[in-house]
Amino acid sequence: MTIYNKDGTPFRLKGPNPLMKEQEITNDWHLVHNFRANEEIVNYRPGKKPTKKVIKAPEPEPEPPKVEPVVEVKPEPMPVIEEPEVEVEDEVTPPEPVKEEPRGSMCWCLPATVKQYIDPLYGETKVKLAYGDKFKIEVVPVQVGDINYSVWTTAMVPTNSILYMPQDRRWWRVLKTTLQDNGGFIVTCMPSTEKPSFD
Repeated sequence: MTIYNKDGTPFRLKGPNPLMKEQEITNDWHLVHNFRANEEIVNYRPGKKPTKKVIKAPEPEPEPPKVEPVVEVKPEPMPVIEEPEVEVEDEVTPPEPVKEEPRGSMCWCLPATVKQYIDPLYGETKVKLAYGDKFKIEVVPVQVGDINYSVWTTAMVPTNSILYMPQDRRWWRVLKTTLQDNGGFIVTCMPSTEKPSFD
């Protein structure tokens, strides 16, 4: 079946690539590994039974093993160094460094309150988040990651509140707030989808 162009003329394939005219075809220089195919030659003439001739591929010669020369390395004798005698003085213990309280960084907090109301038509309980006024709190990072963030603070931060870290330019939603025995709260957060402005 002939393929035609849009104008009705028979479609003709483009000729060979002109770059192929200058290509050298040499089959004797390359070596094919792990390829032992038998060549089959089939002679076919119309009206006669085709004849098949199989030519077995020659077995490749094994490559000689490469032998690396053995180099003996003799260890050099270590020079003997005489240590001078040192007078030992009374050891003076340095004073213990004063432990400073960890100073945290300031962050913005947008406190959230949960409001529940009952739908008068269907009787379903619906939950709505309401946000209060923003304020600044001091926090000390405890665990920092890409999808979780834990901080220590002295302020009680309600669940679902939003914390904004200006130094990282990231918003975090509070998952839970845990009271610590030694005072303060551990606030566990995850990335927030809501990004209110704290300007």
